[in-house]
Amino acid sequence: MSDGGLVTEAKPPVKWNKGNAAIYILKTAFGIHWSDNIRVIYAGDDLTDEDAMRALKVQFIQPCIG
Repeated sequence: MSDGGLVTEAKPPVKWNKGNAAIYILKTAFGIHWSDNIRVIYAGDDLTDEDAMRALKVQFIQPCIG
């Protein structure tokens, strides 16, 4: 279990997260050198999205909404 801010996320006990999933999808769809040709915009709203942002080396932009 992990706290994602306003949600609690239950995950299986494996070394797999949104970052691993994002890289897997991009490699499967666009090939091993996907980052040479593809630019990614990733938007997330909780702490668990940070795994994907780190894996994709996203520049963090944190707008204040509300």
